[in-house]
Amino acid sequence: RAKGEWKKSSDDLIKMDRGDKFDLTRVPFRVTLCKIKPFKYLMIISNHHILYDGWSNGIILHEFFTAYHNLVNKKKAQKMDKIKFKTFVQWVNRQDKKKQEKFWNEYLRDFTEPTILLARGKAGTEANVPKNYNITLKKDIRERLERFFHQYKVTLATLLYSAWGILLQRYNNVDDVVFGMTISGRSAKIKGIEKIVGLFINTLPLRVQHFPGQRTIDLLHKVLEDLEAREPYESTSLVKIKEYSQLGHNDVLLDSIVVIENYPLDVKSMKGNSQLLIESSSMEECTHYDLTIRVTIADDIEVTFSYKKELFDQWIMERLSGHFAFIMKYLAKNPGEEVSAIELIGETEKKQILIHFNRRELDYPGDKRIDEVFTEQVLKIPDCIALVGKTGILGTLPQETNDVYISYQELNRQANQLAYVLREKAVAADTNVGVILERSIEAIVGIMAILKSDGVYLPI
Repeated sequence: RAKGEWKKSSDDLIKMDRGDKFDLTRVPFRVTLCKIKPFKYLMIISNHHILYDGWSNGIILHEFFTAYHNLVNKKKAQKMDKIKFKTFVQWVNRQDKKKQEKFWNEYLRDFTEPTILLARGKAGTEANVPKNYNITLKKDIRERLERFFHQYKVTLATLLYSAWGILLQRYNNVDDVVFGMTISGRSAKIKGIEKIVGLFINTLPLRVQHFPGQRTIDLLHKVLEDLEAREPYESTSLVKIKEYSQLGHNDVLLDSIVVIENYPLDVKSMKGNSQLLIESSSMEECTHYDLTIRVTIADDIEVTFSYKKELFDQWIMERLSGHFAFIMKYLAKNPGEEVSAIELIGETEKKQILIHFNRRELDYPGDKRIDEVFTEQVLKIPDCIALVGKTGILGTLPQETNDVYISYQELNRQANQLAYVLREKAVAADTNVGVILERSIEAIVGIMAILKSDGVYLPI
């Protein structure tokens, strides 16, 4: 086959394997070996996350290459002698639960409104299909960031977390946000923990607050200070942390998470002296969160926005990722500026909002009245929403809101009924009809009815 055909068939195999869900009672780990052509194979390794984390992939592959090399060279494969994962579990169980509760209760004190990303394009459907959108911060940008970190004693992780926190604040118009972050979980004082295969990672809440007059460098240092202060309590489960918070039982603590991956597979170290070589590698993980920001740190900084396509449109991810990259660069360039000075809108977007969206020059059919143009819309889109407003009389009242949604067809029906009454009251051409109503659905129905009866409405 041609090279492009091999690539297509490989992608199909990977997609098919990914669609084969795990039955944890049978096989939570699966290896599929596909012969692409002579001396070239595709190995697909799939596992449920309950078994091990991303860091463990490198350990497993390194041990696999060692065993393969020994077999090729007629050496006996030996079982690795190392600490068991249960040693880590025992360490977690020995942690002081009272101190954990005290810390997280204090950390989340007065946080009562979950941070839900409001920039959603869709809603109301089952969200279970992830989609990715990627951006890359090139090597020269990373080098500039490294100089900033050295000068101001902060870390790349601090910058990433702070940027996402500021973005959530701006998108939700609040000063206090909480989102998730994952930790490697391998900071426990256990000898050889870096070589143990297992699920060490933990997802924890990170709180980013904005205060009046706060400078960007002050926010960065506050986030770094919080990260350092919570290290002794990082083994606390997210379920327990939710219990320690002041949120309600049904409230969602985390809507989005930031995952920083600094363990790319070192394929060079796996070559050994055998004939088995890795030409390329890739890894994909899936979380149950609505939005996962996955950052891979190598020469470049790769940022992947993994989102539920049932909830977000791609244009939202394009805009959101651009704002995220802008805030990162701004924080590094303007350490003395106030956080409130950050403008997410670029010149092009600002021009669109201030000028294009506010243009008043519109083509209007001079030979038609407003009610006639409205009737044409009723015929085109009868079931689309025409009005959203306040009332206790017309329309259907959704739960937990005072807003009423009126379709074009319903608005036209109500206006026609009222117009019939007005004509019976002798309203005709150029008859003034007073309207004494607040801004409401009824006011619009009344105005449209007066126009339909050939009268003139007079707001009072």
